[in-house]
Amino acid sequence: MKFTMKVSKTNRKEFFVGLIGIAIIIVTTYLIRK
Repeated sequence: MKFTMKVSKTNRKEFFVGLIGIAIIIVTTYLIRK
């Protein structure tokens, strides 16, 4: 709980950027496989 709260307060932008990057990687790999 403490760790998630710290991340949400301090590194929200970095967290969202990481999620977007992971999503892009998943989409690209899916398209390449298909």
